[in-house]
Amino acid sequence: MENFMPGRNALSKSGPAGGAAGVDARFEPTLALEAQAGVVHLWLLEVGSEDLCAEAAWRGLLSADELARNEAFRDSGARRLHLAGRALLRATLSRYAPLPPGQWRFRANAHGRPVIDHDDVGWDLGFNLAHTDGLVALVVSSGSELGVDVETSDRQVEVDDLAPLVCAPEEAAALAEAPVELRNEMFLHLWTLKEAYLKARGVGLSGAMTSCVFDMGASAGHGDFAALRTEDGQGWRFAQRRPTPGHVLAIARRGRWGGLRVIETPPV
Repeated sequence: MENFMPGRNALSKSGPAGGAAGVDARFEPTLALEAQAGVVHLWLLEVGSEDLCAEAAWRGLLSADELARNEAFRDSGARRLHLAGRALLRATLSRYAPLPPGQWRFRANAHGRPVIDHDDVGWDLGFNLAHTDGLVALVVSSGSELGVDVETSDRQVEVDDLAPLVCAPEEAAALAEAPVELRNEMFLHLWTLKEAYLKARGVGLSGAMTSCVFDMGASAGHGDFAALRTEDGQGWRFAQRRPTPGHVLAIARRGRWGGLRVIETPPV
């Protein structure tokens, strides 16, 4: 199952609706029931030029620690992406449980991954967040073994230098045999899959990227499939998408796979 839902105003410039001005954070039981059934919701927010009104509303949702971290970013683009991501996370989570966006608490696991720090949500609400130039991606579903990664598709990487650190031998061989003009794109698809997997495991880049091996034929940019081999056993499912013409994205999940539902918020 895959549904596309454009125009859902998790973050909007149009006015209040259950949260701070410009933020729509109404509890939606249907979303919660879908997520509890194993459906993965992918929320996408395109982030463009500066919008002071939207950014002021987003800051009103963040904790003091989040605001301090946001101010520490020297690059204005990185600061805006971080701000949009944290605000999208808080506003979106409030659609899955009747808690205002500003009241969500988070803690870091042993590897620094943020998880929800509440005992009163009532179910195992899980999420993962990623962003790159121009786009924020958030996945929400049941359980904590859930990860997402997104990259710009025109990013140029040194494939020959990075392949030994990222690829299992069979993956490196497939890259080496591919036409030169396709290697960069193939590597980005592989990178996003592996980073989503490591994030879903909760270890981030402290884990070994070679611990998960993919069929490079299946990793062609769009589709749902299982990995050939993972370090921690079976039960993993993966999805690849091109959320915009300029981005590649991957999702990793362990457990029940109830399908993927894509929810696009208005670009800002």
